[in-house]
Amino acid sequence: MMPKLNLKPAKDQSGKVLVAQGEVVPEIDPSSARTERKTQWLRETLGNPNDAAIAASFSRTELLNGVRLFDLGTDAATSISADNSIEKMLAHQMAAAHDLAMKLCYFAMDADLGPLNIPKLTNAAVRLMEAYQGALLALHKIKTGGRQTVVVQHVDVGSGGQAVIAGSVNSSGPARRGGGSRENE
Repeated sequence: MMPKLNLKPAKDQSGKVLVAQGEVVPEIDPSSARTERKTQWLRETLGNPNDAAIAASFSRTELLNGVRLFDLGTDAATSISADNSIEKMLAHQMAAAHDLAMKLCYFAMDADLGPLNIPKLTNAAVRLMEAYQGALLALHKIKTGGRQTVVVQHVDVGSGGQAVIAGSVNSSGPARRGGGSRENE
């Protein structure tokens, strides 16, 4: 079991809790070796957090730090524009699955493992990649509300006519073949 850290939220001059990359920023102990972490490029997503939100944020941060995935996990949450804790946790899980799958692929390439271990590592990596892809589909459903949009258009083309079916048509294109103009048609 991971030891719990006794963390307090960092606050700005007005007393507002500081949030970076979707997680509460812990108050930095000046004697800590990790004071060099830069946060000016991180974006805030915890608007006005209560005590439970702060505790949950610290818990997510401790878990990511415990498995050495803080940067990868918070970057994933930022990349998907995680709007809530569920999306953040899913992004963190996806980061963990990706990290472990890639490490298993790396280890599977080691010739000293023997012919029995390489397929085991490869299969485990494939299962993690499938889990990642399943999480990506779940995230898509969460973000879109499970809705799909299909646009159906009806086009009538008279005899001798021509039709162009496209999302958008740009009339200023390259010169026509044969040098003819539209007036001659």
